[in-house]
Amino acid sequence: MLISEGKIATANGLLAELAAVIPDDARFEAAVATANVSQSRLARYYLSALQREADGQAEPYYVPSDELTLEHVFPANPEGHWNHIAATTAKELLNKLGNQALLPPTANSVMGNIGFSEKKKVFAVSPFSLTKEIDQFSKWDAETISKRQESLARLAVKTWPRKPK
Repeated sequence: MLISEGKIATANGLLAELAAVIPDDARFEAAVATANVSQSRLARYYLSALQREADGQAEPYYVPSDELTLEHVFPANPEGHWNHIAATTAKELLNKLGNQALLPPTANSVMGNIGFSEKKKVFAVSPFSLTKEIDQFSKWDAETISKRQESLARLAVKTWPRKPK
C-alpha cells in the first residue's frame, strides 16, 4: 500500500518500514541458535543454503533430493552407543539444526545407529564442508550440538542478511 501510494520509493525506505517485522541480526541469530527443524525438506534447504554461503557461492544451486540426504548425528532411535544422553534430553536434541548434517545417499545408508566415533569417519570424508567439520568434535552431546548450532546461527546471519547484498 505504501509503495503504491508513493510513500516508499526506495529499497532502503522499504527496509526501514519492515524493521518492525524483520528481526535484526542479533534476534535472528538467537532464533537460529535454538531452532528445531523437524521437517527433513526444510532442514535440507537450510543446511544447503548455509553450505552455499560457507563455500562462498553467491548463486543458489539445485541439488536433486536423490543426491542429498539428511543425517541426524544423534539418531532418532538411539541404542547402545548413545546411552550417555538421557531419553528426555534426546527428544530435545534430535531435530536441532546443529544435530543434522547433509550427506550423499550412499554415505547415509551405512550410518544407522552406529556410535559417534564411527560416524565421524563418514563425516570426515563428506563432500560438504559443514558436515566435514563434525569430525573435529571428540564427543557428541547436548553441549556439542549447541556449539555447532551457534556456529550455524552465525553463518545464517550471512546467508540471509537483513539488508540485501
